[in-house]
Amino acid sequence: MSPRGKIELVETSAILAFFSMSLLSLLAVSYRGGVEATVLTLIPALFLAHYLADLLSGLIHWVCDSFGCASTRFWGPAFIGPFRRHHDTPRDITKITLSENLGSSAMAGLAVLLLLSHQLVSLDPLTPLKTFCVMLFILFIQSAVLSNLFHRWAHLRDAD
Repeated sequence: MSPRGKIELVETSAILAFFSMSLLSLLAVSYRGGVEATVLTLIPALFLAHYLADLLSGLIHWVCDSFGCASTRFWGPAFIGPFRRHHDTPRDITKITLSENLGSSAMAGLAVLLLLSHQLVSLDPLTPLKTFCVMLFILFIQSAVLSNLFHRWAHLRDAD
């Protein structure tokens, strides 16, 4: 298997693991918070999570555009370089695989969910406010991971 093939396998596995873990996390919150609290909080949490993830994405984009350069130690090659190259060739995001588009974000999101998982395995009931907050956090992480996909879709009309 080629090096890129191995990387794609890791990225695809991370995406599948992330979405499996986030679904299990939402089910755990629903179980602990109860159906009524889950139904009442799901839609507001979904909208707020999406907007918070968009805000975070914009903040990260601004930082990577404003500080350092592609050769800045540690984060330059991984973050600043790709962000700035994207301004030169914005259509390239539409030509990469889905695993390349979402893989790194899914790995980061999975790490965050794994840190949260010990809180979710308890059987203690959640208050409606805690149900909302935990659901908001999980949906925020999902939206943050999916932000690269949304960004890709925004460039599809430019790809013609």
